[in-house]
Amino acid sequence: MLVGGREGASNMGIVGTRIEQWRGRRAVAGSIMAAICVTAIGVPATSAFGAQRPNTGSVALACEAAFKTTETDSEAYYAQLDARPGSPLGPGYTATPGIAPPGVNYPNAQILDLMGTVTYDGGSPEGPWLKEYPYDAGYFQIGVTKSTSAHPSAVFVGKPDGQGKIPATPTYSIADCSHVRANG
Repeated sequence: MLVGGREGASNMGIVGTRIEQWRGRRAVAGSIMAAICVTAIGVPATSAFGAQRPNTGSVALACEAAFKTTETDSEAYYAQLDARPGSPLGPGYTATPGIAPPGVNYPNAQILDLMGTVTYDGGSPEGPWLKEYPYDAGYFQIGVTKSTSAHPSAVFVGKPDGQGKIPATPTYSIADCSHVRANG
């Protein structure tokens, strides 16, 4: 039986189906983001993260794209593993975090979880959910708060040096991207 994209993974059931739906949505969203990057801001989609642009309006659009991608991938992680990034995984799970690119001095641990892989009892690795670290040097860094029993995790816009949030009192929504300025 083919469930969740793997032969014999019938234990994935509904969760596997949800993940395939998320992946389908991400593929469509990626195509839309590429079109927006090229037409609206004149930047190839491959340089939407990690490249400096002179117009802070285009940086805000890149921030919004990174925010939304991180939000979607965080939910896919949760749907697949029944745990938020940065939360302990159950017995039998082994997590290997991703690696931040050079220039990211204070990487967000939950983002590294999204960039990493998780295996269950030595099986095939799942992930990464994020392919690139969501940041733009000199402008912003997207992060995910660590979840607690009182609060689930939330995506936020951080200063490019990783030392604080934008704005100082964030709303934890995509609207925070409107506060991105050069040099945080």
